[in-house]
Amino acid sequence: MARMWDEITRWAEREGLGNAVRLHREYRGARWPWWAGGVTAVLLTPVPFFLREASFPFWQLLPLAWSVPIGAALLWQYLAPVRHRRWYAVASGGLLVYSPAGPIIAIPWKALRRTESGGLRQRVAGKSVPLEIPPVAGRSDLMLSLRSRRVVPSTLRWLPAWPQRGLVAVAVLWLIGFPLAVSAFENWRPSSLARLTDLCEDGDPFPGAPRYEGAGPHPMAVAGIVTEPVEVWGGEGGAEPAASDVQLVGCVRPIGQSAPRECRYDGDFVQTVHQGRYRVDVLEVGTSREIDSFPVNGVAPTCDYLVSVDEGVEEGGYDTVPDRADYEDHVLPLVTEPAN
Repeated sequence: MARMWDEITRWAEREGLGNAVRLHREYRGARWPWWAGGVTAVLLTPVPFFLREASFPFWQLLPLAWSVPIGAALLWQYLAPVRHRRWYAVASGGLLVYSPAGPIIAIPWKALRRTESGGLRQRVAGKSVPLEIPPVAGRSDLMLSLRSRRVVPSTLRWLPAWPQRGLVAVAVLWLIGFPLAVSAFENWRPSSLARLTDLCEDGDPFPGAPRYEGAGPHPMAVAGIVTEPVEVWGGEGGAEPAASDVQLVGCVRPIGQSAPRECRYDGDFVQTVHQGRYRVDVLEVGTSREIDSFPVNGVAPTCDYLVSVDEGVEEGGYDTVPDRADYEDHVLPLVTEPAN
């Protein structure tokens, strides 16, 4: 841009127009991008409604469906390259029309005339011809100088519009684009073992997770019982695998319970303990497709030696849960053997 300004300044002085004061850049004036952007926005409007069933953030996708095509039209109009782009330099002695592809036209102020309808004409070789100004940056300031036939300081009329556009763009990025980007990044691979429980709850996969294929080991986790930690197998050298390396997750779901065992304590408190019955659905983390399913029981019910309850509470109870060894007969073949 600085090189362009230096080149135009030299041409203005060479053509006898004096010092160049202000530069106006031509941009695309076609309206079809706006029509195309508007039509695309309308056509995209139903899409978020269909995606509501896929647990997408509906309130973010709807305005995004409108703003992206309109924003693309705006960028195309103002930033896309223009063939043989012209630059209009307001100089102390007139107007210089510069194009790297030529021709370069110098129009002294005295050669300009304003018509009754507000248009502009210039004298070329003794003839009066119309002066057409294409869409340019700061067009209102350029036209004011041409009609006044002198350098008119910039009125800064464009200043209120661009901050408003900037604020709208920042709002769209902050309220819509940024949360979507964060959500996409977080959901690409599980950031912690606790995140694997989300797959068991809502069924949404982590697309960046490694696939269950080929020879083992296939790192696996068992999750789904909120009160219990996530158990994992298949790390290098027997170590605990990282959450981002887990290929399979076993989702533990209660399906019943055994006959109760009553445990009585001092103070007339009675605790009922059942042996829990569960089904483990093994899902591929990257796709959420079901790989296997097997039953498992909680540990045998026993009476705790000591319990702590709030005053006035007379009864309670719980279902026992499996321990790590209860899973391993089913889990270890999935971890160590080749994928099915």
